[in-house]
Amino acid sequence: MSVDTTILERQIDGVFCTDGMLHYSPVLRRVVYVYYYRNQYILADTNLARVNRFRTIDTTSRARIKVSIIDSDGSTTLGVPPVVVNRRSCVFGVWLFIQSGLVGDNEDPNDLSRYALMDVYNLATHQYKFSFYLPFAGRNQLTSFAVFENRIAAVYGQHLFAYEMRPDAFWD
Repeated sequence: MSVDTTILERQIDGVFCTDGMLHYSPVLRRVVYVYYYRNQYILADTNLARVNRFRTIDTTSRARIKVSIIDSDGSTTLGVPPVVVNRRSCVFGVWLFIQSGLVGDNEDPNDLSRYALMDVYNLATHQYKFSFYLPFAGRNQLTSFAVFENRIAAVYGQHLFAYEMRPDAFWD
């Protein structure tokens, strides 16, 4: 078995700068990898032989992280909190849902303290489709989410909520 070490593109240290989330779309039979710290996701076949890279609508194309080395044991760590472009993500069918970590130029910066900003992409056409806000539950921020049919299951601390989405929003 051979290992391809070029699929995740190194920008800074090759470890933290390539950190992200791994998903699978049974509908497309594709592996999906979403980077945390840059505006990119990867689509690959299940053998990781055919790899395509796509950009999200965010403008951060280079990871903004600072790596530090701990003198006592030589280990590597993040020196300052990183700028997280894509906080969380999930795949359902041909749809990629990404919780954005940054507000756009036309958005209120205070919105991220009240809502999770969700961006939706069609993995079959490689296009951004739309964005929507998922409200926080009281003072609890979103800690996890998954999409099933036209519902989003969202976890806020110890609370689970189910939101229904309009099915016609996903028609192409």
